[in-house]
Amino acid sequence: MAQCDIVLNRNISDPERNLDLRLVLEMCNAGAIAAPIRCGTARPHFGINSTLTTDDLPIDIMSFANKIIAVTGGASGIGRATTETLVSEGATVYVADLNETAGKELESQYPKKVVFQKTDVSSEEQVKAFFEKVKEAGTLYGAVNAAGINMPGQLLHETTTEFYRKTISVNLDGTYFSLREEVRILMEQGKGGSVVNVSSGSGLIGRPKATAYCSSKHALAGLTKAAALEYAEKGIRINAVCPGNANFLHF
Repeated sequence: MAQCDIVLNRNISDPERNLDLRLVLEMCNAGAIAAPIRCGTARPHFGINSTLTTDDLPIDIMSFANKIIAVTGGASGIGRATTETLVSEGATVYVADLNETAGKELESQYPKKVVFQKTDVSSEEQVKAFFEKVKEAGTLYGAVNAAGINMPGQLLHETTTEFYRKTISVNLDGTYFSLREEVRILMEQGKGGSVVNVSSGSGLIGRPKATAYCSSKHALAGLTKAAALEYAEKGIRINAVCPGNANFLHF
């Protein structure tokens, strides 16, 4: 079984605040390859080198029955694997994705368990419209921001401004817009919650022919850390996972 380095700010016996831990472990099992996947948040309860598997978790933490969870980029790749895992365990998943064909396919495959809305996360207005729909559905338990792009690489001096801005607008701006709406909803609810940002191993190291992509993912790490500090005392957990290569049919 794949293992993950985990940083937590609350005891794992509290099932209502461990969506982040659960998603990291499920991502390992779903096909993401990392050595290891790291999950970072504010005010750790366990040390940064703690290594846990699903065998270490109490049974009650494993249930997402009747929970509403929002997943951006939820119709393909890691986002789709996350959506399908959550649905299989009883969650109702609201999916925002630009791929309308894949999104509607998911909605048909899981009637009343997946609710799809075509969304370009780089558009602030479209992100707001999606989360208005989520808010109307009931209590938001947590969210996964998996929307992102990794276009074919170029050397820095060959990179166009359009290429750079497109990468930043989806990977960074899209996560920023989504996280902001998620936190607003969770703050209004006053029940805490959990958000997982899907970053990349390229957000921890440099990689040739990936200056735009690495820039977006390194910035995402800073966004996650700052937001985690801002909302930890409100019971809102904000984490990032940094997978490496992933093999999915619907990538």
